[in-house]
Formats: sequence, structure tokens, C-alpha cells
Amino acid sequence: MSISGRIKGLSQAVNFLKHSAGHYRNIVKGKTGKHEGFPNRERCETLQRFSEAQGLSYEIIHPDRLYANWPCIYIANHASLLEPLILCMVLDRDVRFLAKESVFKVPFLGRCMRHEQHIVVYRGSKRSKNRSIQAQMQRALTTESASIIIFPEGTRSKDGQLQPFKLGAFIAAIRQNMPIVPIVFRGTHALMPKGVTELKPGHVTLEIGEAHYGDFDAYADDAAELAAAEALRDRLWSYFDAQLSATHDSR
Repeated sequence: MSISGRIKGLSQAVNFLKHSAGHYRNIVKGKTGKHEGFPNRERCETLQRFSEAQGLSYEIIHPDRLYANWPCIYIANHASLLEPLILCMVLDRDVRFLAKESVFKVPFLGRCMRHEQHIVVYRGSKRSKNRSIQAQMQRALTTESASIIIFPEGTRSKDGQLQPFKLGAFIAAIRQNMPIVPIVFRGTHALMPKGVTELKPGHVTLEIGEAHYGDFDAYADDAAELAAAEALRDRLWSYFDAQLSATHDSR
């Protein structure tokens, strides 16, 4: 990346901190109560001001579906850092992201993520710690009436193309009998692809799909659970693939 691009990316980060300084200060000082810091209307408005200042706009297709099946498991394609940013602007209720450990180490942001009980996904030698993820999702969905946000590809796509889905989101949906609500992003990769810190001005659409449930007998064995999760995963992957390949206007 060019020096000018790095400078612009740094400037955008500074602008974000300026827009959100008061909000994060309350969290760091412990003045914000549990579940009142990251997922709330103040956060949405703060990020909205930042995105407008950077020339980023978005459109929601089928917004009526966004909260129609709460609580639920949201899944979205992941080609940029913009998808989680936009979801934070759009969802003003209690949601929990699954995010890699390095995100929780970012100054200020990491403190907020832990404060709001977002769920850490470990990689490499720490992968064994992921055994508790399903239990954390169960508690969030059933005890705390929060929804979960998962990027089932597991990481950002380098070229913007849809990658294979991992099974975690679909196993959780089967075990908790929770709906999966797909969110299809278009336009994010062109504005901020993986490896780029500079945000280009532009427009993004996110289409909220209808809820999908798995087919599973609660008294079946582990093999049946796995088969049901795999079938649900394959169905949703095909849905995303078809939506991203479509050229018609879905509005």
C-alpha cells in the first residue's frame, strides 16, 4: 500500500475515535452497565456519523425481516471489514459477534467487546479453547435473549468470492432450535478488500433473507445432528451463492 493510502487509513481511524471517544470512555471507566455499551442505539448513531463522514452509505433490502425472528443466529458473507461495521450500525439490540482473538486485543475496541460478552474464537495452538463456544452461544440465545452474528466462512475472502462455510453456526441452530437469518452483503469488497486499511467512499446493500430452520429430531443421535447441520449449511451456502450471482433487483 502507498504511503498516502496508509496516511488516509490512519486518518480514518483517528476520525472514528473522535466520533466515538465519549462512548468508549464511559465503557473503559465502567460507567456503562452490562449490555448497555456496545450494542445500543448510541453505538449505532456514532458509527452512522462516522460512515457518513467517510462517504459510506448503505441500503437494507427487506428490513422487516431483521427482527422478525428474534432471537436468532445471523450469518453473513465476509469480504471486508465493512460487514461487521455495518451490522453494528444496523442492529441496535443485544447481539454477540463471534470474532477472532486478535480483535479483542485492539485498544478500546477489545475492552468493549469483552464488556459486552462477545465470543472469542481461538486459532492455532489455542484452538482447544473453542470447546466452550457452543455453550456460550446457548447461554446468549436461550438465557439472555441475545442474537448471535457469525461469518460462517471463518475469515474474509481475499477475492470477494464466497468461501466454504464452517459448521459451527449450523450446529448451534440445530441444538438450540434457533432460526438462521441470512444477510447478503454486496459491494463491500470493492470498497475495502482484505489487506487494505483505506476505506473508499461508496454504496453497500445488505439483503435480509427469510429465516431458515434445520430439520432435526431432538432425540436423534450425534450422527443425525451432524447430518442435519451439514444439510442446513449446504442449503444456506447455495442460497448465498445464488443471491450473490443474481443480477436482478430484489427490492
